[in-house]
Order: sequence, then C-alpha cells, then structure tokens
Amino acid sequence: MLILPDGGASSTAFDQDFFRREFKDGDVPRCDLLAEGPVSVVELVLVNGDTLDINAFEEFRRGYIVATVFADPPACDDLYRAYIRYDAVFQVNVRTVLAEGRLGFHKHPPVIEADE
Repeated sequence: MLILPDGGASSTAFDQDFFRREFKDGDVPRCDLLAEGPVSVVELVLVNGDTLDINAFEEFRRGYIVATVFADPPACDDLYRAYIRYDAVFQVNVRTVLAEGRLGFHKHPPVIEADE
C-alpha cells in the first residue's frame, strides 16, 4: 500500500491527524518478533529523498513525530531516535516483504499530544 498526500486544503497532508488515524494502534515493527513469512514494513520517505525504516512511533506531537528508526534495517543492533516534522514527510510506504528474519508488526499505541 502506498499513501500519498492528497493535495487538499491542508498545507501538510501528512499531519498529526493522518498519523493518528493510520497508526492509531501503534502498529510498528519490533525486534523480538522476527518472522518467517510475509511481514509489514513502515517506511517514511522524506522530502529530501531519505527513507526512514521505522522501528516504533513513540509520540505524535502537534508539530512532529518522535520515532525510533533502524540505522541498518532489518537488523536491530543500531537504532536511533528521530524527531520528524510532519511537513518533512513526502510519502508513507506500508509494504509487505517476504524476508526470513524480517521484523513483524505489533500493537503499541504511541503517546499523542493533544490540542490545548
């Protein structure tokens, strides 16, 4: 599945509402759930062309996302925390891969910063 901005009235198609709606249950890959069949992978493609392979969405703040990201996917040896502005996200990929030992999804709801 490929999710692209709709070009609607919002200046940022991938805003907090988008991530709250699409990842409300916190579906993210996890290192201790290695699978032997098809598994889902979440990637964020940024406006500068970089692709981030998401380990976990930790928080959906009003202006940005807090996520842990794999430095060398699909290995779990090197993770880092990224603070990603919503307007830096160009594309969201949720894809299924057939890779032995690839990460699987689990449910872990992220913290959501509410409006004041």
